[in-house]
Amino acid sequence: MKPLFLKISIIFCTLFLWTGMSMATSTGIFVGDSNYLTSGKQLQQDTLTNVNALVDGYNNPDNPLDLPIDYDNFFELPENLTLLGKWDGDNWSEWKDDSISKFTGTFTGHDGDWSVGEKWDATVPLYYSLKAGGKGKSGGGFELWYADGFLDGVWDTSGLDNKDLSHISFWTAEGNTNNQVPEPGTLALVGLGLATIAGYRRKRRSS
Repeated sequence: MKPLFLKISIIFCTLFLWTGMSMATSTGIFVGDSNYLTSGKQLQQDTLTNVNALVDGYNNPDNPLDLPIDYDNFFELPENLTLLGKWDGDNWSEWKDDSISKFTGTFTGHDGDWSVGEKWDATVPLYYSLKAGGKGKSGGGFELWYADGFLDGVWDTSGLDNKDLSHISFWTAEGNTNNQVPEPGTLALVGLGLATIAGYRRKRRSS
């Protein structure tokens, strides 16, 4: 009985750890892109006005921008975005908070990854916007994503006609995150608990 219980425990822990690892890198929650904006100047640009308009539209119960919201998993996103910094293809052309190390990642081409800098507080809301089109080229538009508690992730411009990335900007907002991502360690403990309960019930039935 004990070897079987041990095997079940190992399988559950492995599965939950693997699930947690696979969830550790993600795109986050898609808020919207430039195609949903209906008014204002420079709609193709990820300006402060435009990214805040998308978040306001996302949180509006009437969804006036007709954003593709997953209402089954909906929660209100932190509002009042402010710019942390922008990578323009060569370097950080802007960075607003020297107390936080600049984010790192692969910020060229059609896809890549990103990771937060040191001293970042995981409870602080984090967004990132992808502007496509490349230097000297118009169009392409942008997408806005909410990191949803992730401290690293992947990005791609498949939703922006696979144009080269022009720049990626990171934003923060007021309020704390509503982290939807279970930590891998938590998942492992849950798995171990389930395995223990299953083993206990099996042992009782056999006695």
